[in-house]
Amino acid sequence: MTRAVHFAKNERGEAPTIIAASAVNGLGYDAHQSWAFWRADGNALTGTPFRLHTGERATMATVRSIDPRCFGAERMSTLLTAALMHLEPPLSALRAAVRAEIFLAVSEHVAEGDDPYFGRWRRRLEGAAGSWLHARGLVPSVRLFARGHAGLAHAMLDAARALEEGRVELAIVGGVDTYYDPLRFDILEEQERIFDQSRTDAFIPGEGAAFAVLARPSVARQAGASALAYVESVAVAEEPAPMGSDRPCNAVGLTGAMRAVTRRLKAEGRQLEWMIDDLTNEEYRARELVLAMPRAIAPGGLDTAGQDYAQIAADAFRGDHLPECFGDLGAATMPTALALATQAFLRGDPAARNCLVTASSTGPDRGVIFVRSAGEGRR
Repeated sequence: MTRAVHFAKNERGEAPTIIAASAVNGLGYDAHQSWAFWRADGNALTGTPFRLHTGERATMATVRSIDPRCFGAERMSTLLTAALMHLEPPLSALRAAVRAEIFLAVSEHVAEGDDPYFGRWRRRLEGAAGSWLHARGLVPSVRLFARGHAGLAHAMLDAARALEEGRVELAIVGGVDTYYDPLRFDILEEQERIFDQSRTDAFIPGEGAAFAVLARPSVARQAGASALAYVESVAVAEEPAPMGSDRPCNAVGLTGAMRAVTRRLKAEGRQLEWMIDDLTNEEYRARELVLAMPRAIAPGGLDTAGQDYAQIAADAFRGDHLPECFGDLGAATMPTALALATQAFLRGDPAARNCLVTASSTGPDRGVIFVRSAGEGRR
């Protein structure tokens, strides 16, 4: 089942406004650095203390400024705090907006608070995020979405709804994740998902945290905050045959989420210019994207003999696979892609005016977020 929410329906064309973004990962320590090194084809790969079945050290895209002896919950809270820290300057003008909440996407492993190992991760993250809010005179309100790669789409749905209903003036929406942990490496190694020289249909792990600050348009204007981008549509869906299933993936979930956005673009006579996805070398992800893309983005009209033909993808359509430079960022994938999109809109490289961010969790969750540049008028 697909659940989609489209914003910017009123006559002013207003949607939840992104007024700030941050990112911490192996390539950069803020959103600007992440974008700059990504555009320069940067590489954050390095060896780790973790051993593969071959006896070789596993490769990972790490934040090298973090002590290599730091792992798990401690490492995630370090990434979280570092990403939040970069939001302080743009938030300084909004001190009067005391109703703020953090909507945080995390790994599926953190879903159970009473888990003897990963439950500590959950408590540590909730405490770190709450303490950051409290130290800035804000009510420590934190919501976790333990849905992995697609977690941000669920977090964004709730955040945008909270803004729309006036329950908060600011929504700090993002995600944090790391594979730099002995138990997580053991789990992935058992599943044969870690890349090595012989296992090429696997992924290289990464780590990071990223956030976007959303505000109601009226609040942003009153505070004189500049809009970086607008969140126009968010859609989530479920895949009946997720990773590890004994059934073949038919990309039903990802297709449904993507179509919820592209059908609207078609109805409005608009075109999709850019897409960022979470494709890795894993065969499952490749198959899913290959099936979903033509269904959602191809011109369409075949069911009516071409009578309702419309070109959804722009002639200069661009597609990027985030893990190519950052490694697999897990729950930080969509937030990092969102941060890159805001920087691209701001700096004109890539020269796209809108972007569709897509993600597939290892479980059934699928999600997409459609953002447009603050410089693109409603057409």
